[in-house]
Amino acid sequence: MEHNRDFPNFWHALLVLAILLGIQIIGAALIYEMGLTFLRGDPKYSGLIMIFSYGFIISLLMSYKNISYRETFSPIPPPGPELSFITKLLIPVVMATIAIRILVFYVDIFVFIAFPMKQEELDMFSLFMNGGFASFVTACIIAPFVEEILFRGFFLRSFLHNYSRTNALLISSLLFAVYHFNIHQFPIAIFLGLFSGWLYLITASLWPSIMAHISINSISVLFYNFSRSQSDLSETLFAAPALPFAFALLLLFTSLHLIKKAVN
Repeated sequence: MEHNRDFPNFWHALLVLAILLGIQIIGAALIYEMGLTFLRGDPKYSGLIMIFSYGFIISLLMSYKNISYRETFSPIPPPGPELSFITKLLIPVVMATIAIRILVFYVDIFVFIAFPMKQEELDMFSLFMNGGFASFVTACIIAPFVEEILFRGFFLRSFLHNYSRTNALLISSLLFAVYHFNIHQFPIAIFLGLFSGWLYLITASLWPSIMAHISINSISVLFYNFSRSQSDLSETLFAAPALPFAFALLLLFTSLHLIKKAVN
């Protein structure tokens, strides 16, 4: 039986995130001490640090709350086989993430205009996104799993015992976005947090949230690598902004309807 269901609340979550950040800083320092120098944003070492730091925090929370991995991923067993349940949601979840990525692109334009990236930020982002297989594993596999377990599997789950469903969703999404420590990633992070959190609320399972996170990160990696060789991509979208925007809205509403239908 799960213990301490209302832990962490918002203030506890801030403390957990502060400890997580401290562990990540210590982990990076230890790697340097071992003589393995790396640039900020290197996906290989970023992935290792993420596994170590999140793994440590998640293990502590699981022990304190007395829950297993299975209970963490699915507090309430889905009706019927779990694999069938996940497969049924796969296509509409991917459709929704495609729509969200298109819609957030327009927000990104204004953010990048208002807050231009410094060269060191561009270099770090380029290194992280252009690291080949290491970038894919870190951004599209490691990050979705560990971040969803912490922010939805623990934070949102416990916030539901402290706040209303709406406030729990908003607070967990805001914490998720702020912890990226990057104004340029804030828009996509807040939208992803809201969508993943909503999926968790209606399915009581982390798997749909993880699917959404994997999908949107994969789209971002592919988009970045594609746009690097397509300098006129932004100009194309600016030339006819109504078409992709309207398509994204239609795709989003359709996918949300299909998700609700699959859950019910």
